[in-house]
Amino acid sequence: MLRVVQSGYSSSRVLCLLYQRGGFLLRPFSTDKDKKPEGINGLIDDLIKKMPPGVMNAAMKQAMTMSPEQREEVLKLGQQLFGARKRRVTDTPDDEELKMDKNIEFKSEVDSTKEKPAEEENVIYIEPSAPKKEEKVEKEEEKVEKEEEKAKKEEKVKEKEKEEKDAEPDIDFIEFPNMGNFMEQFRNMMGKETSKKVEIVKETGVRFSDVAGINEAKIEIMEFIDFMKNQEKYIQIGARIPKGALLSGPPGTGKTLLAKAAAGEANVPFLYMSGSDFVELYAGVGAKRVRELFAEARKNAPCIIFIDEIDAIGKKRNAGKFSGASDEREQTLNQILVEMDGFKSSDNVCVFAGTNRVDVLDPALLRAGRFDRHIDVDLPDFQGRVDIAQIYLKKVKLHEDRDFMAQKIAEITPGYSGADISNMVNEAALLAVRRGATEVWLQDVMSGADRVMCGMKKSSHGMTPRDKQRIAYHEAGHAMIGWLSEHTDPCLKVSIIPRTNGALGFTQNLPKELQMYTEQELQELLRQIMGGRAGELVCMSDITTGSRDDLRKGSAIAESMVSAYGFSEKLGPVYYEESEEEERGVSEESLRTIEAEKRRLLKSAFDDAVAMVRENKKHVEAIAKLLLEKETITSVDLEGIMGKRKGVNPVGYSSLIKEMEKEQK
Repeated sequence: MLRVVQSGYSSSRVLCLLYQRGGFLLRPFSTDKDKKPEGINGLIDDLIKKMPPGVMNAAMKQAMTMSPEQREEVLKLGQQLFGARKRRVTDTPDDEELKMDKNIEFKSEVDSTKEKPAEEENVIYIEPSAPKKEEKVEKEEEKVEKEEEKAKKEEKVKEKEKEEKDAEPDIDFIEFPNMGNFMEQFRNMMGKETSKKVEIVKETGVRFSDVAGINEAKIEIMEFIDFMKNQEKYIQIGARIPKGALLSGPPGTGKTLLAKAAAGEANVPFLYMSGSDFVELYAGVGAKRVRELFAEARKNAPCIIFIDEIDAIGKKRNAGKFSGASDEREQTLNQILVEMDGFKSSDNVCVFAGTNRVDVLDPALLRAGRFDRHIDVDLPDFQGRVDIAQIYLKKVKLHEDRDFMAQKIAEITPGYSGADISNMVNEAALLAVRRGATEVWLQDVMSGADRVMCGMKKSSHGMTPRDKQRIAYHEAGHAMIGWLSEHTDPCLKVSIIPRTNGALGFTQNLPKELQMYTEQELQELLRQIMGGRAGELVCMSDITTGSRDDLRKGSAIAESMVSAYGFSEKLGPVYYEESEEEERGVSEESLRTIEAEKRRLLKSAFDDAVAMVRENKKHVEAIAKLLLEKETITSVDLEGIMGKRKGVNPVGYSSLIKEMEKEQK
């Protein structure tokens, strides 16, 4: 709404508003220079002379965008202003004033989609055209305009400084109609916070006394603590201080725990990130996070960086093969290499990384000057398992002596990691609470081991008597062949109780500490694996799909015997095993030979198992009958059926048998 009232205001303000609304474009420009413009043209020409150039240029730019309807409205406004000018009256010769009816209102409806006025209501005052008064007002307006321009410049400088401080400026989005909340979701995805915050632990609370079973790795890690605390003695002698170490080993062996213990012993901050934290959908994010990680490390020096599962970003580069995902991963890897090369001895930052796939890592990551030390964190041996069990048993209330319990746990857990033993002790404590006890018994620990290995017991209500009988014969076949074979691992327990991991039953063997096998031992192992299938065929006259897992395990062993261990006369001592990252460089003829040798080994093992079950069918039937009665039997029961086992038993087997005999009595 425009309202023109009688009062005093500069005429240049009127022209400014006219310019803003395109009125000056509507008048016909005269070609006769001597003829003085009349009407609204005269008013506009009169006001143009008093118009500042900056205001005029701005008004022209805005007027160019006006629609015909808006221009028509402005033309009406100009005509009304001109009519008001004609009603001017002179009260005195020296003082001319423009008197207008206060009640005259002029409405201008402007399309809001094209241009929204700065104010809802602009009040225009027409003042006397006395030159002195207008000059004074114009000077004041110019002063105001200069102040406004100065304020705008200062505001722009502040905005520029703010943008420089902000590493990730917000993205301006154009909102489209009918897009729902898509743009909001996309904004959240692409938002300002693209970085995952580095996990900085000032005090880990872990010491070397909390780490057991990996003594060799612990000794090597201790050297890094001395490097950080006593740099001077190494620098004086001219030694180059290692920048980091790669901790490699199976999952659950304590790689992260060892790195935390090193930070705790050195009393320095611990910066943790997983390899998957660097992997992101958008290009460049991984490299950015690497820079942020190492920048934080320099701020918190001395400190220890630990990158877990570094194989997620440190895999071998593709050597020319195009892939968007691998290209992003390579950028991240390259940034890690650059950051590690940029470290100086004086930075006092140590970088540890953990992986269970050393074979897939890029050679550039493993060379000297980056991860100088390669520390193997293997599965614990017998004494290591005893030490690990001692640590975790301290946290629970025990019915038996702690040393005795730790010994028993170590005996039944060959091949278990420290994480498995920790989980086993925790499951034992939960089982004790579940049955209403206040202390953990040895039987709870044994049940906890079953829970970790096979899962929870599952209800067998849906099984028919024939199904249970078939499972009993299947497990009896495994147990009988394993017991009567000289070079297989001794059997500890047989069960036909279904488990949540999908197993309908299981036969638990006690493996030897050193996982090194002869060809005969592997052949007997294949025969034992095929024993369940043979038990079904001989005792039930058919075979079901229940032996699928046996076939999978047997095929893997036969594959390794032929292509990795050289136990094939046709192929000879050649290594053919493929990597997941590279194609196997084997001819079609060799592949056919490998498959043929696998089938030969598996068929031979199955035929031997069938013959052995037929020969000892009475033992198989006796074991199956006892399983149907008790559902779970031990090596004591097997010894009562088939006599003492032949062959060499592993460490701790005899003491376990005695404990089982005590429990049964």
